[in-house]
Amino acid sequence: MKMQDLVNSYIEYRDSLGESCTIQLKYLLKQFSREMGFNINVKDVTTEMVLVFLVGKKGMITNSWFSKRTVIKGLFNYAKLKRYIFEIPLPDFSPQKPAKYIPYIYSNKELKSLFDSALTYQKRPSQVDPVMIRTILILAYTMALRRREVLLIKLKDIDLGKRTILIEQSKFYKTRYVTFNQQIKDIIIHYLLHRKEKGITQDSGSYLFVWKGNKPFGGSLLDAIFSKIRLNAGIKRTDGAVYQPRIYDLRHTFATNRLISWYEEGKDVQILLPVLSTFLGHHRLDYTSVYLSMTNKLLEEANKKFNHYANENRL
Repeated sequence: MKMQDLVNSYIEYRDSLGESCTIQLKYLLKQFSREMGFNINVKDVTTEMVLVFLVGKKGMITNSWFSKRTVIKGLFNYAKLKRYIFEIPLPDFSPQKPAKYIPYIYSNKELKSLFDSALTYQKRPSQVDPVMIRTILILAYTMALRRREVLLIKLKDIDLGKRTILIEQSKFYKTRYVTFNQQIKDIIIHYLLHRKEKGITQDSGSYLFVWKGNKPFGGSLLDAIFSKIRLNAGIKRTDGAVYQPRIYDLRHTFATNRLISWYEEGKDVQILLPVLSTFLGHHRLDYTSVYLSMTNKLLEEANKKFNHYANENRL
């Protein structure tokens, strides 16, 4: 069986079981099919070929190595079940996972610098619209959206009247609505007008942020642009961590800032944590805890809360 046919059959199989494939899963499967060769016979795929895919362009073991392996293992298990192959061409070793990424929390000053630098980072005229990039970053932060979520927003998903955006098929197979305030509504309206003036299609099914051929703006390209914006804003890690701040850290920053504000307002964080979890699109509360790293500010507010409780109860 050809690789492309196998991938399509596997996706249909999962759908028939009620295990809808996320956009991310489909993307990885199609990426694998493309790199192996759409028309290659599945039996001709070797372990060496799979290893090249797992390692990626960087030629090193990253966290994506393990997520890719999980996806490919599911595909080949299906192929073996259907007797398209008799041996699974996956490496029989599991490398040591790289150091866990330590999320970076942007300060309010750094957030402003990022948004401003999105308009000024280009040293020469480019096909990439800086207003679009700035809007992407603002929505990613204010709505705590994953990179793919913000890039796959369509015009029909936006309800300016209710001030909501529909996020479909996110990481945990969940569809949810995210809300925004009047200030963000004004930013969205401004971008929609800007988009219209540039002659971009107004079809309701089109993506909010488009690239050549009205396709959604690419994640890899956005990452590369973000690195330039971050450097232009003078933001870099000084804590010895291997990785530099990412777009995804905007989401983490939102969650941390929300928790801090609840502490400052004297609200019961334990009661409100499920609200944050729903907003982030998590289906388990413990996933939300990943975003709640103990920054100095957060620790300070938590200590205040505990001391107040201790004094009231004379602990």
